[in-house]
Amino acid sequence: RRRSLMCSKSVSGCWEHECMTGDDQDDICTARVAVVDARRDAAMAQARLAEATVRYADARVAGDTAAGVGSGRRRRAKPGESVADELALMLRDQPYAVRCLVARSRRMAAALPTVWEAFRHGDIDAEQMRVIDRVARRVTETATVAAIDEQAVDAAQARSPKQLQVWLLRLVVQLEPLAFAQRHRRALAERRVTVAQGTDGIGYVTGEVSA
Repeated sequence: RRRSLMCSKSVSGCWEHECMTGDDQDDICTARVAVVDARRDAAMAQARLAEATVRYADARVAGDTAAGVGSGRRRRAKPGESVADELALMLRDQPYAVRCLVARSRRMAAALPTVWEAFRHGDIDAEQMRVIDRVARRVTETATVAAIDEQAVDAAQARSPKQLQVWLLRLVVQLEPLAFAQRHRRALAERRVTVAQGTDGIGYVTGEVSA
């Protein structure tokens, strides 16, 4: 049923081109549905991977704790302290990125359950999750976190990650004007100019100013 609904919605856009034959319209509609379905499948796979990394991390911590890591003669070691390195080998990624993935997944599942469920069902993807998490971590009020959890999924449906970030930041400004003003003053006081060395003898200059 989802395929038929997506097709009927997509075809309306295809029929705007009168020069296309019926077969052309069907081909475009079918291809568009395939893209949408593939994106959803990829997002669901990303969610499964995030859940799997958390399960592995939790299992390693529990196993180390049961083995006495962090107590007695092994007091200097911490339960699960090498889990990011182990996962990095499995995922062929950097340990820092793995630590971020595990921490972000735990935060989102606990603080933003609606967003997390949407991720599991493929309605939003990993990049949108990173954007939502980045903004949610900056808020100060529980009510603002609840508003993000309630509205972010719908907002993400027609926005790129960058557009979603702008929309979320505007929502936070509306809900926490005083806290935002304080953060803005602090950030403005810490603004800076950075020069970075690039390739072929070229350098890059970036600067932070008030928006």
